[in-house]
Amino acid sequence: SMPSLIPNLLPSLAPSSMPSSKPTSTPLLYCVPYPDESPFDAGFGTCDTYAPRTSNHAFCDQDSDRNRVRADQACMECGKCVDRPAPMPSSGPSSMPSLIPSLL
Repeated sequence: SMPSLIPNLLPSLAPSSMPSSKPTSTPLLYCVPYPDESPFDAGFGTCDTYAPRTSNHAFCDQDSDRNRVRADQACMECGKCVDRPAPMPSSGPSSMPSLIPSLL
């Protein structure tokens, strides 16, 4: 399953730097994660068909799939959420405990 992680890293890096440049009233949430094998599909196409300047983009807040997840909750293309950063295989659970004290 390693190779499939690598392409996912590239798209998630670019958008994360964009929201900070323009002021936004609502903080961006993480998109509802969908596995590559069964991506979000409300019956009108997968997330890439909801990108800006596509015919589906206007329906981001209306189209929902069988899980009642809306396109704007699952697709970063809608601009309402960002992909959760892919976990790096190198830094496993060992890095977590060191983060917690700094948060408190």
